[in-house]
Amino acid sequence: MKRVWLWIALLLSVVCGCGGSGSTTSVNNGTGTPPGSGGIVEVGPGTPTGNVVVNITSIDGKTADDKTAEAQPAATMVRLVISNSALTIGGAAYKVIVDGSIVSSITGLAFPVANGYTFEVVTYTQQTVQPGGTPTVNRMLKYAKAANVNITPSGATVNLSTTPIVANFTLPNPTYSGQILNITANMPQPTPLYSIWNLFLSTSPINNALHTVATPIHSGIRTPIVLTPGTLYAQGEFFINANLIDTTPTGSVIRYDTAGNLIPPPHATENYHDWTFNYPNPEPAFGDSPLSVPLDLVSLNIPIN
Repeated sequence: MKRVWLWIALLLSVVCGCGGSGSTTSVNNGTGTPPGSGGIVEVGPGTPTGNVVVNITSIDGKTADDKTAEAQPAATMVRLVISNSALTIGGAAYKVIVDGSIVSSITGLAFPVANGYTFEVVTYTQQTVQPGGTPTVNRMLKYAKAANVNITPSGATVNLSTTPIVANFTLPNPTYSGQILNITANMPQPTPLYSIWNLFLSTSPINNALHTVATPIHSGIRTPIVLTPGTLYAQGEFFINANLIDTTPTGSVIRYDTAGNLIPPPHATENYHDWTFNYPNPEPAFGDSPLSVPLDLVSLNIPIN
């Protein structure tokens, strides 16, 4: 327990101004090395900070070819992740997660004065997996990223314009009974999606967004073996990139809600399976068209003497 309270005290000292007056510490950092001047800097209670305002807007102006859904539910939640590869805290890579109800602006945050920050935001909604109604997953909707952000003692303003997340793939047309598929997905960068994804195959129409908690696989999958020609249906499930969640054993990454309130550690460790994006997603809120191709039998040439 003593260790937890010491950790909370350190976080409050390092990321000062969150949920408070927003004042900026002006003392030198403990290493004596200005952040951003070269090398990795360990931040601590003496590290100067600057106040940051993050504005989040939504852009829907994607072309029809870029959209992976004809419709999309309104986002109810937002996750903001702030990282800097030039900084460490407690010996770990510097990362802060802000997560909660969707807002257009996040204020009251302060971060160590340094160059080279990355700000990433994902909007999402929470839905139960059908059929069965369990578990609840975070359906990722839109994303934006700002790199090379510099925070000075006077602070910074970061504007993030989110656009719909894009991921899609195609199947060989036609496919054959028992054929091994090696599918590559199109995930335009930058993206919040993990490079490994899961491919579902079915000889019946897929009418809901599928979900797996097993290790995802999308290559080396054999199509169903059928006795008569038919139709092969497919759906992909994509997951969040690990840098946007807290995978530390005790959930020790610094966390805030979107009102700027510190969420004291330890937190529950997060799993990438809980953050999903399906293509195609046939549920009414998304309205994707099914992905299907003819499923044929393998032709055999039998010589007749």
